[in-house]
Amino acid sequence: ALLVRLPPGAFVLALVGAIFTGVGAIFATIFCWGLPTDVALDANGVLTLAELERVTVDERVRVNNQPLRRLTVSFMLDGEAHQAELSLADPQRVAELERAGVIELEVLPSDPSRARLRGETYALFGWGGAATLVMPIGGLALLVVGWRSRRRLVHAFTHGRPTPGRVVARDQDLQVRINRRHPHRVRWEFALGREVYRGSLSAMERATLDAAAPSDEVVVLYDPADPRCNTLWLP
Repeated sequence: ALLVRLPPGAFVLALVGAIFTGVGAIFATIFCWGLPTDVALDANGVLTLAELERVTVDERVRVNNQPLRRLTVSFMLDGEAHQAELSLADPQRVAELERAGVIELEVLPSDPSRARLRGETYALFGWGGAATLVMPIGGLALLVVGWRSRRRLVHAFTHGRPTPGRVVARDQDLQVRINRRHPHRVRWEFALGREVYRGSLSAMERATLDAAAPSDEVVVLYDPADPRCNTLWLP
């Protein structure tokens, strides 16, 4: 039953998908931090002038081997005084702003603490950080495909229609490597009308497959809606 609950192809897809989703979510959180604010500023931001109050260097955060500079600015919006903090890693750009004293800001009226330099991004890594979304999105797609494949095989095992099949090979799956070992594999085929369908199961131990298919004559359980989704009946 373990082989049916964890078919190797579906398991590998789901495992890789889960890893990509988890790792990708961490990278996306880091590199996309602030992009929602950029979207809001693009849609509803207003321009205003601000004074540079002070610049502090944050040695704990480095971008391109440069410590992050945090700029505190003050400005008036709708007759009220506000402050916001900007983050820049380019020391030359910071020096230019210090010389200017007065800078142009794009501010979110609903939350004036969210502001950015005109023409720049609130997100530290800019719009390019959105590219990291490919990893978690792709990983989630693999996870869904693997999960659906697993569900289909479980459905074939629990509700499938039995038919005689024949083992055509007992070998190792050289395309899969787990802990530096290739899993053993048993492959079979069965005929429905003029169509021939194939399936396979894998396990790290050969004895597990020998118990599942002790002879070359096997009973295959298949989904009538899609016979490509099939598995062995395990006595």
